[in-house]
Amino acid sequence: MRPDHFAGFLAAWLLAALVPAAIGSVLFEGEVGAIYLSFLIALGHVLLLAFPIYRYFSARQRVNAVTCAAMGAAIAAGPVGLLSLLSFGSLQSASTGGIPTVVDGVPTLAGILQHIAMLAAFGAIGAAAGLSFWLTLRLSGAYGRDGVPAPRDFVFEPPLMLARRPGMILGAGTAIAALLVVMLPTITKDRSCHNLFRDGRNSIGPELIMELRVDEGELTAIAGVIEALGREHQMSVRQASRPGPTDSAFRMSLCREPGLVVVLSHGFPTAVAPMSISVYISDPSITWHPVARDISTVMQQRWAGAFKVSKGRIPTP
Repeated sequence: MRPDHFAGFLAAWLLAALVPAAIGSVLFEGEVGAIYLSFLIALGHVLLLAFPIYRYFSARQRVNAVTCAAMGAAIAAGPVGLLSLLSFGSLQSASTGGIPTVVDGVPTLAGILQHIAMLAAFGAIGAAAGLSFWLTLRLSGAYGRDGVPAPRDFVFEPPLMLARRPGMILGAGTAIAALLVVMLPTITKDRSCHNLFRDGRNSIGPELIMELRVDEGELTAIAGVIEALGREHQMSVRQASRPGPTDSAFRMSLCREPGLVVVLSHGFPTAVAPMSISVYISDPSITWHPVARDISTVMQQRWAGAFKVSKGRIPTP
């Protein structure tokens, strides 16, 4: 196979995995973990499912835009649909947004429609990947207009001539893009004190956990109080999200070198689970008591009866 044709095939296969990752970056608002995971899952689908199916259609000279789009849609939606159907059988009841989707082990109409919409979404992503695969094959010259693969004879060409081939350009571009996606977790790793695992550890437990059970309308006030206390103690403040009128889930972290971290989190309706304020230290020599005492004092003064220490204890001065 000519080098530029090989590069074209490489570009097509990599792009088929990069397209779902790109769509995932939009759906998950640029979340690095989601992009990375989307690429790995799509690449697994490409290697384990798409490649054998492609070989089948290629042997019969049936590789075209329609078959590639259909193949991509089936590969993307098939495994997800199978897993979701199996999950239906293990559920007695389920709901989404307050709308029942499974009642007494039987999917409701809303549940079936939701399942169909999910399969359609995955199928659309797969079809986009399949079309990008086909277009890359055509643009690179690896596949002819008649649906027959380009000649497989090896032809030596000087590097300057290869650089002018579209397959080489596409191959190099997609290879660099794939490498960047794989390296994203390393490139974007949080090396600040907010990252509890920046030193390479796999787990860390809190020294202290404080809980506060209040109405959802108080969440913004609590976040403001904690942030003000953090500023007083010269701590860096980072908010992953703010509590809003329709979504009470949020997370805030306060940290100070060399490794004192206070995490304020709330992810469920207040009636079910309380807000937690956790104190972490990366080294036993780090002094954390003054910060914890100030937080406890303010919480008890302002929200008496709703505050408690659920793990650990705060030493007296």
